[in-house]
Amino acid sequence: MEWQQILGFYQIAKLGSFTRAAKATFRTQSAISQQIKSLEEELGFQLFERIGRSNLKLTKAGESFLRFSVTLLDTHDQLVAELKELGGQRAGRIKIAAPFETFYYLIPNNLQNFTSIYPNIELSIIHCPTTEIVELVKYGEIDFGLAMEYVIPRDLTTIRWKRSERFLMTPIDHPLLKIKRVKLRQIVRYPLILPPKIYPIRKRFDEKLEQLNLKCRIAIESPNVLLCAQCVELGLGVSIISEGLAQRLRKEKRKISLIPLDRQLGWDYVALVMRKDKKLLAYQKAFINIFLGAPIIKSFQNYKQK
Repeated sequence: MEWQQILGFYQIAKLGSFTRAAKATFRTQSAISQQIKSLEEELGFQLFERIGRSNLKLTKAGESFLRFSVTLLDTHDQLVAELKELGGQRAGRIKIAAPFETFYYLIPNNLQNFTSIYPNIELSIIHCPTTEIVELVKYGEIDFGLAMEYVIPRDLTTIRWKRSERFLMTPIDHPLLKIKRVKLRQIVRYPLILPPKIYPIRKRFDEKLEQLNLKCRIAIESPNVLLCAQCVELGLGVSIISEGLAQRLRKEKRKISLIPLDRQLGWDYVALVMRKDKKLLAYQKAFINIFLGAPIIKSFQNYKQK
């Protein structure tokens, strides 16, 4: 088994294509195909199954080898970082991903606290939906992700960070403000301004409507909370947002009103997510502790395993 075979396999699994993997590894498609063929002959198992002309699917053996590959590649990166530390190079890199709303109201101050203490650690930040964050964590493309805890799969490690409730955002003179306890059946009578279905808050809302056998009319669908707030101000509908965004919009003194929905939709936690087999360097542990605002990480025994 050779290093280039593992790299080639990893890129194919991640990109879903021999052609794209060949470009990513600067090899011809025939060369990378031969690498996988040799690897499968050595292991005695087929790693990929072709579905149709262009789709690839990992076999069970392929899924096992992918876990091995991700761990090996991550261990390599960790080793390089450890050797740099031993050599007195106080430098490193942390890759983190989070949805827009988390960046918008939670991350900036926490990142500033970390960079002021560790100026030589490079932070690489990606803004993307939760579904992409989970995939990036699984493939070892990022060190940490931030997502709502209830949508994180059980094969990953989570560390709870902040409790998050949901609010209904309405114009300041909306009829729902006159009702003491607003119910979902009353909310769905009005046009809704919501994020796409891939977003956790939308998923939770849709699940509740299905449970209650309720229908709604989506007037506007957008992941941009600022656009949603502006549309609410214009009286185009009502929207559902997370607690942090609600707090931020209050500070901006927008012409909106906010109704708590904890009774209707419940609440969840924003959690930091990582692979269960991830070995943390000293500065990565420090990042978690500073970011979460408490000395959470001392060893792997401190992690909350789902």
